[in-house]
Amino acid sequence: MRKYMNLIVQHVFSLLLPAVMSAALSSCVEKGDGPEIPKVSRTVLVYMVADNSLGAMGYDRLDIDEMLAAAKAGGLNGGNLLVYHNRRGTATGNVPLLLNITKNGIDTLKRYSDNPDVFSTDPARMREVCDDMRRFASAEDYGLVLWSHGDGWLEPRVDSSQSGVKRAFGQDRGKTMTVIDLAGALDGQDFSWIYFDCCLMGTAEVVYELRNVTDRIVASGTELPLNGMPYDRNVPLFFAVNPGGADLVGAAQNTFRWYDVLTGDKRTCAISVYDTSGFDRLAEATREVMAAGFVDFDVNYWKVQPYDRPSIPVCTLYDMKEYISTMLAAAAIDDATRGTLQAQWESAFDECVIYAASTPVLFGDLPMSTYCGLGCFIIMQPSETTYRGYKNQSWYRDVVSTAPVFNN
Repeated sequence: MRKYMNLIVQHVFSLLLPAVMSAALSSCVEKGDGPEIPKVSRTVLVYMVADNSLGAMGYDRLDIDEMLAAAKAGGLNGGNLLVYHNRRGTATGNVPLLLNITKNGIDTLKRYSDNPDVFSTDPARMREVCDDMRRFASAEDYGLVLWSHGDGWLEPRVDSSQSGVKRAFGQDRGKTMTVIDLAGALDGQDFSWIYFDCCLMGTAEVVYELRNVTDRIVASGTELPLNGMPYDRNVPLFFAVNPGGADLVGAAQNTFRWYDVLTGDKRTCAISVYDTSGFDRLAEATREVMAAGFVDFDVNYWKVQPYDRPSIPVCTLYDMKEYISTMLAAAAIDDATRGTLQAQWESAFDECVIYAASTPVLFGDLPMSTYCGLGCFIIMQPSETTYRGYKNQSWYRDVVSTAPVFNN
């Protein structure tokens, strides 16, 4: 999982990583603030926040090696692949780097500040990197991969979005970024799509918050295996030339198939592709369902398919389609109204979720009897409206808070 650390694997990588990093970075060409790369049709930025357990185990280097393999095989299709690499040991001299992955190797375009108080989960740093991306590798179209830990919409347990163990996106030496901050950082950056190579970002709350900053999103409503996506297979699809741009459905299918052929606990993956243009309509359809069905706190909600594993103390993600169906089934309305509301909601949903797949079981202990592809939080009791900053989310303010149970 991208959420937890295998101590044995970590120990092995901690012994091998210095040699691997030295060999890999010795092949980089240092460009500093050198000349721009010629403008191309597409630039993809991988924003890799790895000064955490993932970097300690070397998964950042493994993924960069996969990107390099794809580039050497011609997978860039004339485009630019940049990696903002927030490396393990930032505070001890391993400053973040902006790398250009090419068929001939890795060029270092920029070394960032050696100030250990500047974190890669700071929205200002993310905006700086986006500016550098356009300065070094301007293109007609931009795509973004967000690589790190993820925790859905959950805000840290403390007030500051830059502190705490739990995170929404990213973890740089324990510092985090909320989804609200992420939306602010990406506003106006013109990314056509975002691929979350991290856990638990495939939720109504997250995608709704980001609906105005990108056209399409790839994410998982559940935890992902530590290896993340197969970059050697997906990079060529990020640079596909077709009327719809990058082949994001193909990339999601690649990731799913990579894990689906495995056996035992390793056969574990759930992933989805979203069209963000439909989420305002989905919000309206959900408001109408809640107006009819969310009039009290129904114990049946506990029966909805969870997306969190049984070991998680508080489940924060459930299958949204099953939640809507459960709510409508219990609503005190006639069958004709129930059928109309269900059909309207499913029509809106189908515009939003354009691909979804899950293995039958996740990590050996979470059976997936259903996976619609979009998770959501279910408020089981009044006190949960304030749980982990839920009231701060736009989905809560625009949709959930309109339900009769909160306004009677």
